[in-house]
Amino acid sequence: MFEATPLIARGKLVACTPHARVIAVDPVSGNESWRFDAPGGVDHAPFLACRGVAYDETPNTTGSCAHRLLSATLTARMYALDVETGKRCTGFGNDGEIDLTWGSQVFSTQSRRGAICK
Repeated sequence: MFEATPLIARGKLVACTPHARVIAVDPVSGNESWRFDAPGGVDHAPFLACRGVAYDETPNTTGSCAHRLLSATLTARMYALDVETGKRCTGFGNDGEIDLTWGSQVFSTQSRRGAICK
């Protein structure tokens, strides 16, 4: 069992799971439209949570990732996903992913190369 705060985006009910997955389903039938499994999951962590996903829309834009979802994981990664397909938005960060620890001494003492959102 897990708790989720889903949202409706472009006709899909979207939620994240405590195991770093984002799932889109048809809100009427319940059929899964797509699923994104973030690499480096947290299956063995004792306390797991996902606080939700966010929706972002770029005005006057069409095509892949004009409508995207943002989801952060417990491994300090944020992913941008196309609402229609669940594929990574390659124009966001490094292939659709940013490292939230970059430049922070709180989570990491390693120097990491940052990425800028386009």
